[in-house]
Amino acid sequence: MNINIPDKISKFLVLIGILLLTYGIYRGDQNDQKYFEKIDLYNQWHDSVSINELKTDNYLNNLKSVSEDLAIKYNIKNPIYSTDSTTHFNRLLNGEKNAVLVSDSINKMWETYVQLKFKNKLYHKKADMLDKNLEAEKKFKQDSQGIFINIIVLGFCFLMLGLFLWFIDEHDTKTGVKQSDSIYKWCQSCGKSFSSIRINGLNKDGQANLAFCNCCYDNGEFTKPQLTKEDFLNEALIELKSKPWLVRKLLAVRLNNLDRWNPDKY
Repeated sequence: MNINIPDKISKFLVLIGILLLTYGIYRGDQNDQKYFEKIDLYNQWHDSVSINELKTDNYLNNLKSVSEDLAIKYNIKNPIYSTDSTTHFNRLLNGEKNAVLVSDSINKMWETYVQLKFKNKLYHKKADMLDKNLEAEKKFKQDSQGIFINIIVLGFCFLMLGLFLWFIDEHDTKTGVKQSDSIYKWCQSCGKSFSSIRINGLNKDGQANLAFCNCCYDNGEFTKPQLTKEDFLNEALIELKSKPWLVRKLLAVRLNNLDRWNPDKY
């Protein structure tokens, strides 16, 4: 695979601008996505905490209901009681037989309830930790986003500057005097690039013509003077048939703008 290195500062600036824009946009999007994933995790955990609290409350209500039914059934004092929104369990290890029996029956359910409450405390603890981590992630996102925005702005500036210089270069190339320094990169008759093999044609005075190659122009005359623009384009399209679509399109634009086929110049 051939990699074309920019031969002008304008093209280099355009390339740098595109790379900076691409990098800034891509990394900024990644940064946002990572932050929103953390928010989703945060919300999911808080939802889990709320659900577990509802399950614990429901279990406690069932426990109270069972305890109250047993107390009525055995005609004893309810071992489950509440004070200031706090529920307590009066465990009996000895005493009246029915009271001990009910206490033993309730004890296992009470232990399960205690475990549920302890898990809820752990869930709340982790939720608090997630809150702190989310704040840190938010600050990191904002700081990073500022950096990526600066990269995008810098890339945009490079791109605009490069395009501006490129436009000036192309304008100078099209309007410049042909018998000056090398201002044409390709032949203005066939559109093929100049190289050590495809050299400039000669004027009648023997000087090199900087607009046309030696295959199209020699001794001050075109080698195929009868060739029309339509004939030339048809031949060129046949040669480009095997090229990718984008390459054909770009070359077609180049060929349509060659000086030889511009009636205002020749």
